[in-house]
Amino acid sequence: VVLDPSLPPPRPHHPLIGPDQDRPASLRSAARPASPSRHKMASSSASASAGPPMWTKFVVSGLAGVSGWMFVHPFDVLKVRMQVSETKVSAVGMIGKIYSKEGIPGLYSGLSAAVTRQLTYTTLRLGLYDVIREKISAGNAKGEVPFALKLATGLTAGATAVRIF
Repeated sequence: VVLDPSLPPPRPHHPLIGPDQDRPASLRSAARPASPSRHKMASSSASASAGPPMWTKFVVSGLAGVSGWMFVHPFDVLKVRMQVSETKVSAVGMIGKIYSKEGIPGLYSGLSAAVTRQLTYTTLRLGLYDVIREKISAGNAKGEVPFALKLATGLTAGATAVRIF
């Protein structure tokens, strides 16, 4: 696109005052100012860009808890089996014992209970933390939250999740 240097530079459209209202009449375009329906669309898209819906914080929290636990669970099984073993066995020895009797699925025994916990307690705890922190930092222009408020937010979210579950 080649611009004619003799013409004034194009001005961005402003949703409240229209595209050309502050220009001299000789330079105004023939286009009409924005209609009220356009204003409604502009304001709704601005509010939609404020952030993701609240439920997404809980979904992401639950998925994070489950995906993290998928890696941690075999170590937890190993720890518990070593604790309840009547003989002193090393971690490598216990892994061999579990593998020889149960195979790889043996390292994931009890996973359904762990996933249920992650999908309930962790989802609520982490989701509530995000929601509460967002509410606390709403009054702050930079969105920064002091350590004491972060601590209170974490304690509140954790205590609420424990109380519900």
